[in-house]
Amino acid sequence: MRTKTLLICAAMGATVVANAQNVTVKTEAAGTVKDQLKIGLTIEGKVDKTDFNYLDAFAGLKALDLKDATIEAYTAESGKVYAVNEIPDSAFMTSSYVNQNGVVVYTGNKSIESFVLPASVVTIGASAFNSSAATSIDFSASKQLALIKDHAFDMVNVDKIDLSGLSSLKTIEQYASGKVGITFPSTSSVHNPEELTFVRAK
Repeated sequence: MRTKTLLICAAMGATVVANAQNVTVKTEAAGTVKDQLKIGLTIEGKVDKTDFNYLDAFAGLKALDLKDATIEAYTAESGKVYAVNEIPDSAFMTSSYVNQNGVVVYTGNKSIESFVLPASVVTIGASAFNSSAATSIDFSASKQLALIKDHAFDMVNVDKIDLSGLSSLKTIEQYASGKVGITFPSTSSVHNPEELTFVRAK
């Protein structure tokens, strides 16, 4: 089944669906809608931590393009502050545990396979994509990215993270990529790979 792409434009605190379309799903058996529904989503405009929470729980979302989205600061009821232009900590992290009945319970996102990161992003939060189902993460527009926090891409399904051309990248924290291979900014960039700082998480 092809992935249906929808465009969401956020402005003035309201969400507007441009050219909204119905998505038709043909099922062969009852109980299979969740397996058949495949949506690609492009978001343009302002988002914050609450939007990431919604996207993380959006069943059927297979591709997420945030290239033209800007991340605003958000203060949670707990007092925790989520910074501007930062993909929040654990935004798309998937964790699992065995409950009292011996059943494995998964939390977080297991459906989004493709991400395009915002052009305006400066920081990727700790465990932002940890254990997510992502097989493709596009950094090519993220020229302002300066910091990747600890465990950000630990246990993701991608084979390689390509950071080439990201001349603003200064710091990659401990275990940011786990066992995932990283392609660093090339020596022709403003900052050579040797100038990156690797630090232990606090």
